[in-house]
Amino acid sequence: MLDAGKDQRRTALVSELRREHDALLVLNGSFFDPESRPLGLVIGENGESSPLRKLDQGIFLIASGVPQIQHASRPVPADVEMAVQAFPRLVVDGQPLRMKPQRSRRTIICVPGDGSVLLLIVENPVSLQDLAVEAAKPPTEGGLGCWSALNLDGGPSTQASLKTPEMSLEIEGGWPVPNGIAVLPR
Repeated sequence: MLDAGKDQRRTALVSELRREHDALLVLNGSFFDPESRPLGLVIGENGESSPLRKLDQGIFLIASGVPQIQHASRPVPADVEMAVQAFPRLVVDGQPLRMKPQRSRRTIICVPGDGSVLLLIVENPVSLQDLAVEAAKPPTEGGLGCWSALNLDGGPSTQASLKTPEMSLEIEGGWPVPNGIAVLPR
């Protein structure tokens, strides 16, 4: 988790965050209020920057090198390396949850259960229900095979910046965000 706060800045485009941190990929993270304060738990490079909200939400976290998505009511492991709270959870135990039919641009994070993490940006408006069903569907049926999946902030917040020696991609958002999920080189 990268915090956009720097000097007098509270938000940034993920492309700025990627360049500043020499990341391979950065995409938008948590939901935020009108003052650009994250709505829920954020633990990143400088520790906890926003506290847990005890709501019916999910938390994507990495603890002891293992990625997982858990309900916000569960205790956060002591050895957490990074975390971001968001909503709604789309897939739980391999099953899609029932969602409202609203359509928007989306950013989701998926944990298939094999130790990997899938990051998905959908630029064209899609319903959360359709996304949950496709996320849970096995890859053999054209889905993502998510054991668990979490919706991150979407709509105008949806954005990504990718730069590797082989390729680059910029998905522009409608406004800057207070934090981003980063993939850093090892």
